[in-house]
Amino acid sequence: MIVSQNWLKECFNFKQNPQELSDGLMMLGIEIESILDNASTYHGFYTGKVLLCEPHPNADSLSVCTVFTGDAESIIICGAPNIAAGQHVIIAKQGAIVPQGGFAIAKRKIRGIESNGMICSKYELNLGEDDGGIWVLPQESPIGISLAEYLGANDIIFEIGITPNRADCLSHIGLSREIACLNNQLNDFTIPAEQLALENYNKRIASTDIPSISIVSEDICNRYMGILIKGITVGDSPDWLKKRLESIGLRPKNSIVDITNYVLMETGQPLHAFDADCVSGNSIIVQTAESGSSFITLDGKERVLDNSMLMICDAEKPIAIAGVMGGQNSEISQSTVNIFIESAYFKPSSIRKTAKILGISSDAAYRFERGVDINMLPHAALRAAQMILDIAGGSMYGDMQDIYPITHISKIIHLRLQKAISIIGIPLTINDIIICMHSIGCKIMNNNSEEVVVECPSWRIDLSQEIDLIEEIARIRNYDSIPSQTEVHFPAERSIQSALSQPALRNIIRKHLVYNGFSEIVTYSFLDKKSASLFTDNPILLANPLGEEFSVMRPSIVPAHIKVISHNIRNGKKTLALFDIGKIFNRKSEKKSGIASLEGYDETEQLMISLTGISGKEHWSEQSKSYDFYDIKGIVEHLCDSLLLDGITIKTDIPLTLPKVILSKNIVSIYAGKKYIGCAGQLEPQYIRSFDCDIPVYAAIIELSTLYQLKQKKQFFKQIHTFPSVNRDIAFVADMHIPAEKIIEIAHSTGIPFLKDIQVFDVFIGKSLGDQKKSIGLSFIFQASDRTLIDQEIQEAINKIVMKVEQQLDCKVRS
Repeated sequence: MIVSQNWLKECFNFKQNPQELSDGLMMLGIEIESILDNASTYHGFYTGKVLLCEPHPNADSLSVCTVFTGDAESIIICGAPNIAAGQHVIIAKQGAIVPQGGFAIAKRKIRGIESNGMICSKYELNLGEDDGGIWVLPQESPIGISLAEYLGANDIIFEIGITPNRADCLSHIGLSREIACLNNQLNDFTIPAEQLALENYNKRIASTDIPSISIVSEDICNRYMGILIKGITVGDSPDWLKKRLESIGLRPKNSIVDITNYVLMETGQPLHAFDADCVSGNSIIVQTAESGSSFITLDGKERVLDNSMLMICDAEKPIAIAGVMGGQNSEISQSTVNIFIESAYFKPSSIRKTAKILGISSDAAYRFERGVDINMLPHAALRAAQMILDIAGGSMYGDMQDIYPITHISKIIHLRLQKAISIIGIPLTINDIIICMHSIGCKIMNNNSEEVVVECPSWRIDLSQEIDLIEEIARIRNYDSIPSQTEVHFPAERSIQSALSQPALRNIIRKHLVYNGFSEIVTYSFLDKKSASLFTDNPILLANPLGEEFSVMRPSIVPAHIKVISHNIRNGKKTLALFDIGKIFNRKSEKKSGIASLEGYDETEQLMISLTGISGKEHWSEQSKSYDFYDIKGIVEHLCDSLLLDGITIKTDIPLTLPKVILSKNIVSIYAGKKYIGCAGQLEPQYIRSFDCDIPVYAAIIELSTLYQLKQKKQFFKQIHTFPSVNRDIAFVADMHIPAEKIIEIAHSTGIPFLKDIQVFDVFIGKSLGDQKKSIGLSFIFQASDRTLIDQEIQEAINKIVMKVEQQLDCKVRS
């Protein structure tokens, strides 16, 4: 949120400089993210007058000007075509930094004549477009004042980060109240123009011809107030109002809209002004929408509504989406004469849900969904009415209507002294607690030596229980004054359930992949229904989703992972090595393992590894290679080896946990014994293209909840053999469907003790081999630990392997 120091001081005249204020608010849990001092931006720039303007003797396009800045005369060389004697201008003195170029003004000679500054254009000051000339001020402009003062920009602007629980600080009044709390001077805090607003209300014209208000959905709208003003003239706002709104980043529109925005930023209470002549039947009805109905909002977009959305209606039609955005059919225009001002309290969860579903982000919704002060409604409405009467004219008709079906009941909290001491860890007295409670606006209802009974103020909607008040005491007393406790131990007699503790292998997997050049990503546990429907027919729906794209718990990690890949590719990053470890959620199934966090649901863990683009760094000395199936398969094999997993096999089976639509033919399943633990290979290009991703993606999806249950092999260390090894190469002609792995498996099953390793060195397919045949070249490595092998031993071993392979696979040795 952006706030103005001058505006804050209208509520509480604090003495801290910007940095001191920033440090103080930081200790209260409110962060000032940036400070913009407008006066420092225009330091060294002043209004002045051109006394003389003569042609430069050594340059036709330059002028020698004598200027006066209120305290002295000086010579400035100027090249602007519109420069003339008698003009009031902006002059940059030596040392000033020009906003547009960022360069400093210094004394220098131009064609032999010394220039002592610069006469500025609007463009150079970042105040307008480049029109080729200097900025000529009106003749009545004062001479010798700073540019910041001339612009009314002698203000300091703070950008403040407000946490979601501190909705009371989303206004200048709320933040000023917090600063008064910081200074322990809440009694000096005032609400601007409070008395003036009441005086204007007392001058209203008696009338009964005012819109009637009816609240149908009382559970969503707890209070609704309205004021009728007639005879206004809609026009531009005065300069002071425009400048104040612009200083905090708001664009002025017209006097009525600007006033409602001003009051919003001052009080934190959103208002809405309707063209009263567009309200049919002279009635306001607050009720939910009809499902499937449509409504055109102020931004010109047609919105489809459902029956959970609260609407402001007249006798015939909806005229606003309550707390979110008004409608075109009751918009304030230049021809508006009569207006109806709305000030209301809506249930935060309802506004949040409506805004998220419709995809509307507005200042009003931002505040309503966090909660507003229900007791601020009358003042906000009267403040807006007072400003409208002052700026746009007109008269207030009839009483301010106040429909208040559900009266706000202040929270009463019992705060125990010993409880506060035990949690904060510092000595306290009852008097200390009373002082802290007074400083945040709480009313002391009762107190004794053991506890204080507190009534919380209506603006502090975050205070609901004892622990909240204890946190306030720690905040007010300053966290730095609380001694740190570094020796905190988990109770020895307690233990975390094994099902809830972090699996030991998780960080080992994470470190292994990072050390091998992968980047970890973290994706949401929520998904849209369409993406989830590929993985389950019965997804777990969220009762209160952030939006349609996050409406179900994800049944697979794949879609969110592919979205990250697509996002990176769209931004020019095509070579990626990523992994994601996260939970997936499915309906309860006996076949699945995991923690049933709620009855009927399974929560399990998945790992997805992905490769796209070029393998390795590109280099002039070798041709670049794209990632392929063997890269991702190798990554998985290497991971399983590093985890010491026993009995890992890779098969060409169809993966059990993924829908066929996302799988290409170039994919394999991974097993530990008979347990399926995942798959690896290329994802289906058509599925990938549905995410606007046009390059191949090779991925492995591992069921970590299953993998965590596997036993790890024990490590054994063997002495390095001192006797030489012998290599023999054999090529087998086999059917196309027979994998090399099958031949290797049969060779090892012969039980030859000195057969150490088998490697594939060649695969050949050609007509000379016959139809549907291929040649697989294998290199057999023999080595004994106690002797040098002789040819006879090796030949006998080769004969044994060949015979067994030929018998079981109907293969032949290629001649």
